[in-house]
Amino acid sequence: FVSVTGVCSPSIDAKLIKRYIASLFDRKVSRRVDGKAEQVPPAVGTVRGHVAALKALLATAVEDVEGITHNPASGVRIARAGDPVVEADAEEIRKALDSDQLAAFLGACPEDWRLFFRLLAMTGVRIGEAIELHWGDVDFGARRLRVRRRFYQGTVAPPKSDNGRRDIPLSTELGQSLWRLQGAPDELLFTSVRGCRVDRDWLWKNILKPTARKAGVPWAGFHTFRHTCASLLFASGKNPKQVQMWLGHSDPGFTLRTYVHLIDDGMGDADFLDAAKWASGGATRGATRATLAQANPEAAEPLKVAL
Repeated sequence: FVSVTGVCSPSIDAKLIKRYIASLFDRKVSRRVDGKAEQVPPAVGTVRGHVAALKALLATAVEDVEGITHNPASGVRIARAGDPVVEADAEEIRKALDSDQLAAFLGACPEDWRLFFRLLAMTGVRIGEAIELHWGDVDFGARRLRVRRRFYQGTVAPPKSDNGRRDIPLSTELGQSLWRLQGAPDELLFTSVRGCRVDRDWLWKNILKPTARKAGVPWAGFHTFRHTCASLLFASGKNPKQVQMWLGHSDPGFTLRTYVHLIDDGMGDADFLDAAKWASGGATRGATRATLAQANPEAAEPLKVAL
């Protein structure tokens, strides 16, 4: 914003804020589409994040800078000109594989990579976390997978957030599969044929997408396995707090908002209410008669005679 206006001054108005928003939409951001990095306009949500920071800055200026009496960014509508750009696979962004689809994918997957995708689906780790896992991160005794780092933009970095640093339970079968292949503590769990760190672009192009097409789920991406894990956890009865800790989200509210469509409403039928002591047949019939009498007074007299 400073690059657009030069300084923060009383001359800042709504028109200038709109120019700033337009400049954000004019910028290009890198987004991965079918395994390739492409330059595309930023999402509306990304721009909203920048404007939110600007609003906070100007709110402080209203309090501290003489001559600024109101926040010019408040009430400004954030929308790009023209039709919104539909991001690639937007409809599938939170879609999970069902059990049949997951089985089909693993069945079609090359054997050398089957364990990798099983681990993605059963632990929900992000792709950057998965390719940076070391054997020292696997606690076979406690059956836990320790997530302590990720490979991000060409460098080893801490997890995405403080909550991303977590210990994920391992199933007995997954633990045994890893046990049979374990290496030295400082070695990577998964490597390329040459023993180097896995290149996610190569993996996407040569393994993931061909397997997904063969299995009949061409829309599946790396993050699909994270959503699949969330679906499996909710189906097993885990609550949002437990799923949040498993996946390393910042808070359970985010987990619930993201995956509420995967949660069985759990309502079932109402027959369990009949077992309650207060739900006796006599009380129910009496209430029904009273309701009928109110709704149809003419039918009330015959009902009394019948009693």
